[in-house]
Amino acid sequence: MKLRSSASKPKRQFLSEEKWLTLLADPRTEIQLDLQGSQGRFESGPGWDTQLRRIDQHLVYFICEGQCSATINGKRSQPTAGSLCWVCPGTTFRFSNGPEDRLPVLYRFRFTAMNRGVSYGPQGPFRLVTQAWALFELVHQLVMEADRPGTFSRWRKQSMISLLSIGVFEARSATRRNVLFDDAQRMAISSFLAKEPPARQTPAVLARHLGFSHDYFSRIFRRSYGVSPRTWLLKQRLAQAAVLLRESTQRISEIAERLGYAELYLFSRQFHQMYGTSPREWRKSTGHER
Repeated sequence: MKLRSSASKPKRQFLSEEKWLTLLADPRTEIQLDLQGSQGRFESGPGWDTQLRRIDQHLVYFICEGQCSATINGKRSQPTAGSLCWVCPGTTFRFSNGPEDRLPVLYRFRFTAMNRGVSYGPQGPFRLVTQAWALFELVHQLVMEADRPGTFSRWRKQSMISLLSIGVFEARSATRRNVLFDDAQRMAISSFLAKEPPARQTPAVLARHLGFSHDYFSRIFRRSYGVSPRTWLLKQRLAQAAVLLRESTQRISEIAERLGYAELYLFSRQFHQMYGTSPREWRKSTGHER
């Protein structure tokens, strides 16, 4: 796939978060806003796909409804409503529709931060903040400010980009420290496990279902449940096996296959490790031994 980029390539410099905020307070810094779509609000239609590209501006997407598929700097995610994506200049990205029944509606804009002929940005190729509804009004104000004329508009833009930066930095810092799955996310995991065949339940599938990258999902899952998602899924699978062994008349080999095991030996070994006995011994008390 051909990578598209802008023709001009201004000199760039990336700063620590603290120095970036200092730069935004410099009166010589000029913020230039560039709306994407009508009034910055975009309603996706069938086939929406930005294709893989790279631009020399900051790109901000706020997902208001639905879900996107995103590949940013080679990392894939599926941001859902309430997510804010901030892609820094020179970073490769691609956005496209998510599930057909969840086409995205979003606010989007580009901006540059110029100071004495140099384009600046915070270090790091991109930032993705989920549950960023507290920043929505600020994004909306920035979109409304883009075409407003007058001297004071410049300072409003600069102030709002500063506030947006602080909000994103604080949200990311809190996420790294102690974020856990909330009740709705835990319920979504349980509901998904109840509906999907056990053989198809993997950490990657669960991560996509919740709209998280695999690495981020694994970190938050371990904090929330105390074990890795792979270990937790294995325990759920074996717990279901224990119920089937007691309550069904299926052969042990059939239960193993139903739960996604290609080998009966592996199923028996893992079951014994968890319950301290073999599947056959576990079943004896039910009268369904086969």
